[in-house]
Amino acid sequence: MASYSKQGQPGPSTAPELSEARANVVAALGKMERGERNSLDGLRDVLCAFVGALKAEGASRDQAIEAVRQVIAEPATAEAFRLLAPAREALIELSIYWCTEEYGAA
Repeated sequence: MASYSKQGQPGPSTAPELSEARANVVAALGKMERGERNSLDGLRDVLCAFVGALKAEGASRDQAIEAVRQVIAEPATAEAFRLLAPAREALIELSIYWCTEEYGAA
């Protein structure tokens, strides 16, 4: 997990909030992969919290988008085949829409 200086350079993360926020995204993504009811709403909430945590670490908007892209691209469960690459890319695009406030300040 990287943290970000004011210059946007990645470094080791010292913020447990960022690690926890990423873990929450992975857990919510797992629910999406398993097709659990209301999992999209949960994913939206934790993605915005993750972007907010990235912002608090000093990540730029582009760095935050890339961090979301990396976590969404990684399968979270054995059922990952249910969430194809185009759907994962759509989730990244949706996160930009859902988390406008967080990304704008990131």
